[in-house]
Amino acid sequence: MSANPTQSSWWKWGIPLGILVLIAVVGVWAHLQVEKAIQTRLATELKSTLDANVTALEIWMQTESKLAQALSQNPEIATIARSLLRKSAEAEKESDRQFLMSLEEQQALSQALNRQLPDLGFWFAQLVNTNSFIVGDTGPGRFKLGQSLETSQEAEFTKVFNSGEPVIVPPFRPTANRRNRRGFNRGSTGDTNRPAPPFRRGPTLTQEGGDRSAVEGFRTQPNLPPSDRGNPDGDPNRPQAFGGSPVMQSGFMQVAAPIRDENSGAVLGALGFVFNPETAFTRILTVSRRGESGETIAFDMQGLMISKSRWDDDLKAMGLIPNYPGASSALSLELTERKRTSDGNSILSEGTAELILPVREAIQNKEGASIQPFLDYRGKQAVGVWKWLPNYQFGLALLMDADEAYRPLQILRYIFLTLILVVALFGLGVAFLSYLGFLWRQRAGEAELAAIKLGQYTLDHKIGEGGMGVVYKAHHALLRRETAIKILPIDKADPTMIRMFEREVQMTCRLQHPNTIQVYDYGRAPDGSFYYAMEYLEGLNLKDLVEKYGAQSESRTIQIMSQVCDSLKEAHQMGLIHRDIKPANIFLCSRGGLADFVKTLDFGLVKPITSTNEESLKEETLALSITGTPMYMPPEALENPQSVDERGDIYSLAAVGFYLLTGRSIFEGGNVMEVCRKQLTEPVPSARALSPDTVSEAMDRILQGALSKRPADRPASVCDLKSQLVNLPSWNEWSETQKQDWWTAWKKEKTLTLQNSLNVTSTQATSLAEATLVVDLSSASRV
Repeated sequence: MSANPTQSSWWKWGIPLGILVLIAVVGVWAHLQVEKAIQTRLATELKSTLDANVTALEIWMQTESKLAQALSQNPEIATIARSLLRKSAEAEKESDRQFLMSLEEQQALSQALNRQLPDLGFWFAQLVNTNSFIVGDTGPGRFKLGQSLETSQEAEFTKVFNSGEPVIVPPFRPTANRRNRRGFNRGSTGDTNRPAPPFRRGPTLTQEGGDRSAVEGFRTQPNLPPSDRGNPDGDPNRPQAFGGSPVMQSGFMQVAAPIRDENSGAVLGALGFVFNPETAFTRILTVSRRGESGETIAFDMQGLMISKSRWDDDLKAMGLIPNYPGASSALSLELTERKRTSDGNSILSEGTAELILPVREAIQNKEGASIQPFLDYRGKQAVGVWKWLPNYQFGLALLMDADEAYRPLQILRYIFLTLILVVALFGLGVAFLSYLGFLWRQRAGEAELAAIKLGQYTLDHKIGEGGMGVVYKAHHALLRRETAIKILPIDKADPTMIRMFEREVQMTCRLQHPNTIQVYDYGRAPDGSFYYAMEYLEGLNLKDLVEKYGAQSESRTIQIMSQVCDSLKEAHQMGLIHRDIKPANIFLCSRGGLADFVKTLDFGLVKPITSTNEESLKEETLALSITGTPMYMPPEALENPQSVDERGDIYSLAAVGFYLLTGRSIFEGGNVMEVCRKQLTEPVPSARALSPDTVSEAMDRILQGALSKRPADRPASVCDLKSQLVNLPSWNEWSETQKQDWWTAWKKEKTLTLQNSLNVTSTQATSLAEATLVVDLSSASRV
């Protein structure tokens, strides 16, 4: 298996990727900050626009109130109004229209007011007594005389009577039917207390006994648009003329001012001046529109729109308001949430029972804003701000389509994404080129090494890479023997590594036992790299064995441990301690006709039991304390590495046996420090408890003894340990036939696995790389 180039030179391509990640993080952070700033600015601008509309509306309403008050206090008008109010009180019935029409003050009041009303923008005026009956009317034919006020108007006029101050009456649409205080309802056969709906056909003045000539005169008033003069086309959905006069589709507005007694100052009644809302009220709300979709709408306490929408044409097309010339959303559209159809061209339903968010909030006298999109009355996602005007009993909301409101953010988002994409492509390109460059240099180095003969050895290809060198498969020029060559590259050849590398080969070459890896030769390459040649092995280490095939039988485990004991026996007799016995350093192969043959690998951390070179021991012990494998280290190696003797290897070998039998390490943890703590403080678990069907009680006792925390409680030597193992009844259960069958099946499996692979030594390469690694904390996480 070829080595992963990132293991040794990750920075050559990792730095560009790291920069890319940093740029991406900064970009996302910047985008979030800009998005927050845009949202804050949007909310501020919408609120400022709404406040400007509110201020303009309040100034206009104050002006209208002052005009109405000035007219009501005009001596001529006030005198006539007082007289009319007093005489109407003498009527047998307040609703006696004939009596009211006969009063000479009616004509005088009309003449006095009509000289000023047109110049001030008023249509006509009504004189109302404190019982909310109209006793004076300057309109054509005075057809409202004797009628009571609209229910919505009555509450506002009551404010005038109580406070004595002018009051603005919000837009309303008059109904055709009128009730009076005595339950008399002209022209109605239905509910006497409920006004007719806005679009319901009502009786004309002639049905009430009125003057047709007066009606005809009002039909042709020049200040009314042609679309509001009657209903010539007979559209049943179009509102009928009220009292013979057309109802403006935007309704009426009034400003009412008190008429006081000239002596006592008591309020006798009020003059209501009627005007078209579109002349000022609706127009003011359309002055400060934001963008292509922004609009300020007004609404009453019931959520009815009292201003005109800028989307009337769309509302007609969607069937939300009547579709005829002059029809308006004012006073005819409830501001409820609506959903659009999938094509977005029509409304899915008439709407939900719930008012849109700004109206819901405003009628509860809550001033607020929502920059998060909500569903508006057109079925569009919108943002907006809102405010309730308690003095005038209606609310205002500024709405804007979310698409338009967030268009700058969308553009900014596209810019950010484009920049990030460009940077990402650039970073990936740099990383890819760096990676290719590294591979090229690596392959060039491999080709160079392959072309170079290391003494009598010719390199074939790389088969592994570890912490202390790179391993190549090679062959001897004369003997044609397959060999593994381990090379310490120059970039790793610091003095400490060179000493450890040289000591590994010097110690290993002294060992001749068949169960120990054999070293043939060592020297230096032409470029100064240190290398040594060792036997080439075909098989797998115990780590790979358990990971691929699971826990092993007791008999096979005993035979493997016995061969390791034989290998360590020679080393211990020579005064050497391995110090790094673990599954990855015990190799299993079929060699010389012997199946399940064990080779002990990696004597890189071997040390003499006694040494006169205290400085060397100090350096090696420091290296061990930094690079050890805690899961297989004896406790004393963690506390005092210099105190480790051959019983430390016995502990490690017993830990390997535990791993073979159970498929897990003695102690496991989330990190190395946790494993070390458990090694020092926690009791060793029972292998039989974990694998009762595999591990005998006798085998469990042997492992428990060899894994004792105190070295003195362990077997005195590997010979003693082997003697205990071979005396177990299960010693010979793993027969030669079973061994041969297992290795035959393994070789077939390997052949099938490697048929499509260019590197036919991938399995061996992994094993050999594991066998020649100098153990460190990073390798501990792989064991």
